[in-house]
Formats: sequence, C-alpha cells, structure tokens
Amino acid sequence: MKKLFTFLIVLVCVTGTTGSYAQCDAPANLVSSYSNNVSTFTWDPVPGATGYFFDIAWAGGTLGAGEFPTTTNSFNYANLMQGGNFVWGVRATCASGTSVYTTALFSTPCLQPYNLAATNITTASAVLNWQQSSGINNNNTGFSVSYRLANSNNAWIQLTNVYNNPTATFFNLTGLAPATAYEWRVRRICSFSNSNYLTSQFVTLACISSGVNTSEWIRQFTLGNINRASAAEPGGYTNISSPGTDLVIGSTNNAGQIGAGFASTVRNEKFMVFIDFNRNGSFADAGENMISNNNATISGTTLKNFSINIPVTATPGPTRMRVIMNRNSNITNPCITGYWGETEDYMVNLVASGNLQAPNQPAQTKTVEIKTAVIPESKNMISLNVSPNPSSGLFTIDLPATFKPVKYMVVNSMGKTVQQSRLNNIDRIIVNISGSPKGIYYLTVFDINAKKTTAKLIVQ
Repeated sequence: MKKLFTFLIVLVCVTGTTGSYAQCDAPANLVSSYSNNVSTFTWDPVPGATGYFFDIAWAGGTLGAGEFPTTTNSFNYANLMQGGNFVWGVRATCASGTSVYTTALFSTPCLQPYNLAATNITTASAVLNWQQSSGINNNNTGFSVSYRLANSNNAWIQLTNVYNNPTATFFNLTGLAPATAYEWRVRRICSFSNSNYLTSQFVTLACISSGVNTSEWIRQFTLGNINRASAAEPGGYTNISSPGTDLVIGSTNNAGQIGAGFASTVRNEKFMVFIDFNRNGSFADAGENMISNNNATISGTTLKNFSINIPVTATPGPTRMRVIMNRNSNITNPCITGYWGETEDYMVNLVASGNLQAPNQPAQTKTVEIKTAVIPESKNMISLNVSPNPSSGLFTIDLPATFKPVKYMVVNSMGKTVQQSRLNNIDRIIVNISGSPKGIYYLTVFDINAKKTTAKLIVQ
C-alpha cells in the first residue's frame, strides 16, 4: 500500500510539470531595422505565448503607457522621427500570465539631402538647391548650409536661417564675388543626430549681359534637348537652369535654331552663342565664341539655323552657355549691356565621347541611353551599393570615391525614361521613384571620365 501511494504522488508531479507552463518567459533576441520610413521590430517566439505587447518611447523614457498588442513576434512602426534615439520593449502573454519587458535601444537615421545644384547664378549670387526624401517624418528637423571659397582651407560660413525649417529645399546666397569658385555643403539636422554633409561647387559669372527688349527679344532657342519659346524677359535677361542639354566633346554640327520676336517693327538681328568651357565664369576666353561667322543674322521672324562644334580639348561636366541677340552690330563681347535685344543663359553638360550620342540626333540618343541602361555587363562598369533593394521606390546608392558622377538615368523594363538628373561629384545618390508601378527598373550613372555603371532596382 505504501508503494502504491508513492507512485501516485510521482505520477501527479510528472503530469503537472509536462501538461502546462509554470511561467511566461520574457521575449529574447530583440532585433530592429529601418527602411523607407518603416521601423521593424522582431523577437524570438515565446513557447506557449498567446500574444505580445509592444511599446516604444524616447530613450530614457518609461514603457507601458501606450502598448500595442500583436499576435505575431514582430511589429512595424511607420513615421518615427528622423535621427531619434528610442527604447523599445516587448512582453509576452501566456495562459499562466504575462512576462516582464525585454528592452533594447533603437535609433532612426537622419536622412542626408541629395541632388545638390546651384542655379540662377549671377556675378554676386546663386540659389543653392537640394532635395529631401518625400513621405518621411521631417518634423523637428532642419538643414545646416554653409559655404566658402573653393579649394581653400577657409572656415565655413554658416547660413543659419534654414536650421529650423524642415521643408527647406533652397537658399538664396548673396554677397559673392564675380568669377569666383565657391564650394557649399548641406546636411540635415535631426533631433539627436545629424546626417553627413553633401558638398558641391559653383562659379559666379564674371559679368552680366542684358538688353533693352521692349522692341525685340529672343522668341525661340533650340539646341539638343533645349527647346524654349518665350516672350520678352524682365530686364532683358534670363538665367535658365533647366532643362539643359548634353553636348558630346569633339562633336561637330550640333544643330540649333534661334528666332526673334518683335513688338511692332520687324528687323534683322545679329546673334552669338558662347560656352564657358573652362568653367571660370567668363565667356570671353579664347575658343568660347561658338559662331564662326560673326555676321550670323536672324532674318526677321524666320527661324535661323546654326550649328556649333565642341572642341576635343573640352572637359566633361556641366557648364554655362550664353546666347545674345543684338539689333545693330556684330557680337564679340559677352558682357554687353544696354543694347537693343536680349540675353539668355543656359546650362549644358559636356559629355565624353562614348557616353551619349550627339544631342542633334534625338532618335539615336534615346536608343543608346536605353541600351546602356539595360545591359549590366561593361568593361567600364563598377559595383554599386544599392539599399534597400527591393524597396517601395526609395533607393540609396553609394558610389566609390573614384567615381565622379555627372548624370544618372532610370528607365523601366520597356526602356522608357522614368527619371534623370544632373549630378556634381557626389558620393551618394537618392533615387525616389515611389510613384512608379511595381516592377524592375534600371539605373545608369555616368561619370566625367567616360565611365558608366548600371544597377537593377526592384520596386515592390
């Protein structure tokens, strides 16, 4: 009888141990990540757990005030503050009760601005432009912008009035010297951290040129991808930053057209095209006067055909082009003012031979660009670091330090251009095609040394 009683006690103990869990274990192996404005938190499943409670607070804060229940061992949190330091935690619920919190620290990135460009450049001013990612929580952020003389060790001059403006995308910089190279930089300022700086350069113009255009003005100007029709510009001058056009170094017979508009009396007009090949802000250097026949005349309202040649000594990269139309005389001085007529300044991009076709061959240009974008193998190609990929349409592309980009282009699987932009010697590109349909896209980046590289982008 004593042996039977002992056996029953052992049987009860064994049954009680294996039939239920004595406690609810705390979650382990907490992992967090961030992509496209979504923070993802995961942890190992807890045996016997029926659910979990997730919570997040500023680092140093207290958890438990606003828990989120979930039945899976993960939680996605959208729209967290950029550059924030957080503490997050999760506890499990079981039939036997609730576990204690397991906690971990987490920081969101402070996203770097991208696509720096100086536009509306004059002898004493420029508009500094940058882009920022859309659909991201930009509250409580701003931008730090500074500038100095290029190629110097001078202290950076801080432009502080964009510090607390989360939507800023440009700054009007004034008080500059003519024909002077400047470098400028911008970074995002976030709550607890800042992004890296992105740096670019520009050169102020050596001189202005403006006409009296109450009687006549440049009505039409076409060259490559530039095709601009306009009325009289205020002050007899305009500075057009985009769209520009690619001009192939060493190319000949780049065809264009120019036409004059008149308020009343129709007259014949002289015109000239200048390109700042050495990028010193002046159009008066040898070889920058582009029309060989200085008596080129626009006959009344008839469009005048012309062509220009790009010297083989030109170096790749963006630069400026000046177009002057004058009623009375030949144009040899790119700095004239007070004449009867008008001046228009444009941006052009000088491209090394082999990158793109000449811009006066539009059909061929399109075919070659599509081809380079969809073929991943090339002797000149380098590797690109694209993240995240796949994504919802926002990609960060890191470039090697030896790659000096001047342009990028994105095409879809049908070869249609989705997005393209000029670049100026940056080491990171942010491509945002989040409004495009899901599918495969191809990114091609061109640099100043006739190199190009391609990456496949997957939008899902």
